[in-house]
Amino acid sequence: MLAKLLKYELKSTARSFLPLYGGLVGLSIITAFFYHLQENMQWLFGIATALLFALMFGTMVFTLVVIIQRFYNNLLKDEGYLMFTLPVKTGSLIGSKLIASVIWVLAGILVACISFIVFMFGVSGLSISEIVPMLKDVFSHEFAPLWYALQNNIGIKFGLIIEMLIAAIVYLVAFILQLYTAMSIGQLPPFAKHKVGFAVLAYIAIYVLIQMLLTPFGFMTANITPSVQFLTNLILISNGILAVVFYLVTYFILKKKLNLE
Repeated sequence: MLAKLLKYELKSTARSFLPLYGGLVGLSIITAFFYHLQENMQWLFGIATALLFALMFGTMVFTLVVIIQRFYNNLLKDEGYLMFTLPVKTGSLIGSKLIASVIWVLAGILVACISFIVFMFGVSGLSISEIVPMLKDVFSHEFAPLWYALQNNIGIKFGLIIEMLIAAIVYLVAFILQLYTAMSIGQLPPFAKHKVGFAVLAYIAIYVLIQMLLTPFGFMTANITPSVQFLTNLILISNGILAVVFYLVTYFILKKKLNLE
């Protein structure tokens, strides 16, 4: 059932995200084209560049808004009456929203990177036949020595990079679940008249509480220089614990304390 819910969630949200992604890539191509216009038309390039980077930033903001809106509207407002009458587990409802949110955040980052690369190569005026040899040259003369230095001086290896990527995804999961928890707290009966306001306050309170819990640890490590491996493990473990706590709190509230009035 989780797979079906996820398919429905992705299909519903794709209507909003795919045109945005297409527009972002398209604008990067148009912006690069404007760069090669005559000098008296360069103002078009300036405007298009500003719009391109504004849209890149706006894509991340839009993604955050959709993440909040989909959870709040589908599960905590009138649509919740339908969603919670479906023969599915509460965990599947939360999981489908969470997985779809992570997918769209990662997709947004990927599309933004692709758009930036298209923009840079378009401005450079290089053809594909010129780009491939140039990339090979950069890899052999620039990237390889840098990678060697990272391995020997800082201790960054391929396995650690994979772990860092996993830690980043776990951090993202914890962040999204923190939003879910705050919204779930905001809809509890004592706060029913001002759900959005109390959800914001709940998020702030959770954030402050986490910082207070982490402060003693910060003092303990202030006099040492932690390694990249140590910091990566710390981020991975701490955010993993937070993700589990946020999930359990959200699950409990939606399962036992749901208030759709």
